Amino acid sequence: MIMLIRPDGTKRIIGDVAGSPTLKQLYEWLECRTIEVPGGGFTLYGREIQFVVDEDGKLTGKPFNPKATEQYDQVLADDPRGLIPGRDELVGKVIILTEPNLLT
Repeated sequence: MIMLIRPDGTKRIIGDVAGSPTLKQLYEWLECRTIEVPGGGFTLYGREIQFVVDEDGKLTGKPFNPKATEQYDQVLADDPRGLIPGRDELVGKVIILTEPNLLT
C-alpha cells in the first residue's frame, strides 16, 4: 500500500504503482527534492512499514502534519526496539509504504 497524508489530514491511497515507487515518484508526490525514511522502517506484528518524509521540510517552512505525526508516534510506541515517540514532528506531505510497495 502507498498512502499519502497531507498536512490538512486528508489521505489518498495511491494504487497505480506495482512494487517499490521510484525516487522520482516519491519526489513528485511529496513535492520535495530530498527524502528520508526515519528509522529505516519498522516491523510491527510481522508487518513492515516505512514512512517517507521531506528531509528539508522543516527548513523550508512546510506545515506540521498532525495525522502523519500521530501515526508515526504510534509506530514508535509499538516498535520493539524501544524508540521514544513524541520527539519529532513530521511536516508537509508524508508517504506511508507497506508491502508490496516497500523501498528496497
